[in-house]
Amino acid sequence: MTDRPGVFSVIGAHAADASFDVTMRPMLTHAAIAIGRAGGLESFSRRVTDGGPRDAMEFDAAFTLAASTAYTPEPDAPYPHCAWPVDPSTGRIDEAVFARWRAHDPLTRITASHDALGALRYAIVDAGDRDEHGLQLAARELASALRGAGVAVEHEEFDGGHRGTSWRYSLTLPKLVAALATS
Repeated sequence: MTDRPGVFSVIGAHAADASFDVTMRPMLTHAAIAIGRAGGLESFSRRVTDGGPRDAMEFDAAFTLAASTAYTPEPDAPYPHCAWPVDPSTGRIDEAVFARWRAHDPLTRITASHDALGALRYAIVDAGDRDEHGLQLAARELASALRGAGVAVEHEEFDGGHRGTSWRYSLTLPKLVAALATS
């Protein structure tokens, strides 16, 4: 969005990953525990691709693995070819790696690319008021940052959590399509 000015005119952000210090940092402890239980990052990565996460801690580790491959890829590093943001033996955050994650945080990108948002006319930002990952907190910040960049924002916190929210699309997609039609 912010690195391709003029490409997007509307966005829908449903429980969007943003405000990484608030929403992602807490899951890194669970990720460290799950990686340690699995015998390390490589063995966890190989096992989870075959059987998926077995519990909530492994879900956090799988999510962290996906985020690491997206935000801190290292093609020349050993499998799974990414920098890992937390030490599995201590649970301490690797601040240099997490700083690389932060560069991809939509809040960081909005601030860094304020001028590129000129073509963005409308945004819907929502999350459940009991989102297990705190994404309602991120939605508040995201809506505020977009408004600060001059974007018309519809922000809503609905009754619910993170899962089972696909019913929201029937409410928001028609609004996004209507906004595209006027773009």
